[in-house]
Amino acid sequence: MRKWFKRGLLVSVTLVAVFFIVSWFHGLSVIVKDYMFLEREAVQFRSGGIMLSGTLRMPGWVDKPPAMVLIHGSGASPRKDLDWYAANIGLQGYAVLTYDKRGVGESEGEPYEWYYFSFDSLAQDALAGVRFLNSRSDLDTSRIGLFGTSQGGWVAPLAASKASGKIKFMVLVSPTVATVGEDRLFERAERLRREGFSEEDRTEAKELQLLDQAAARDSSNYHQFQSLWYEYQNKPWFQRVYPGDAPAGPSHRWRQWYGQVVDFDPIPYMKDTAIPTAFVFGDPQLDWYGPVRQSMKNIQQLPNQELIKLEQYNGYDHNIGKERFWGLLNKHAAWEDVVFPWLDGMTP
Repeated sequence: MRKWFKRGLLVSVTLVAVFFIVSWFHGLSVIVKDYMFLEREAVQFRSGGIMLSGTLRMPGWVDKPPAMVLIHGSGASPRKDLDWYAANIGLQGYAVLTYDKRGVGESEGEPYEWYYFSFDSLAQDALAGVRFLNSRSDLDTSRIGLFGTSQGGWVAPLAASKASGKIKFMVLVSPTVATVGEDRLFERAERLRREGFSEEDRTEAKELQLLDQAAARDSSNYHQFQSLWYEYQNKPWFQRVYPGDAPAGPSHRWRQWYGQVVDFDPIPYMKDTAIPTAFVFGDPQLDWYGPVRQSMKNIQQLPNQELIKLEQYNGYDHNIGKERFWGLLNKHAAWEDVVFPWLDGMTP
């Protein structure tokens, strides 16, 4: 009996070990293939008055491949933050340009420009990448597109609208197809909901944030916002939405910046840019950073639906990933296996 128990235990341990190894190798294989099959070139290109530093991946087995510029999500993002996307797209036979966001890594720019960003500046950086790709004789310059994830989903449509037809397609992963203000309201409400705050708490937080946005648009609303800020300051939810000791005044750099971006809306640019566009979303229950349902509803109301591919993956988060075993064996949805054959058919 003991012998059979030991044998059964050994088989169970072996199966678990095989599962871990296969799962680990699946994730590792993308990294290995990246270095084995994609040629890398360190590049620089100018965007206005600053020099951006990046990496161009080339699929060596494709003669004059189509190409994509990859646009960051929010934060101080170096090019390596996009390595997973770059490798997967490159392995689909596309040349891929990634770069350090302005003010980050080896790219020039003010140290906090990534925080107090301008959508116009970020779009101009992406367009500078497009111009760089257009200058290459080893690329199919008739098939250059944009990839944007999260914040990049706002930037890419704006850039495409300024590109005079040079951008032929877009792939947007977890974009917010709504305004910056709407996105911020969703993220804060979702944060409070996940942390167990009541509906009353979330309603109060929304009330204060709406006044905050009104004050950013027009400083005459600031005193009303300031009054409610101090009234709510000791509420249990408050520090999860407003961690500071005092509200940012009308002349504060943050408020000046917020007033410039709060009403930015990508939808008009999407309507004006009739190019094949793939939208990829995770699970509305697991994407805590963007309003998936609202975004998908807005996409379904866009014109030129024949140019739109809408993919949504249940069980996957904002990064179209699924955390397993405390992050040791994360899994990513294979959206590229669906999106790129569609793109190839739309942009022959």
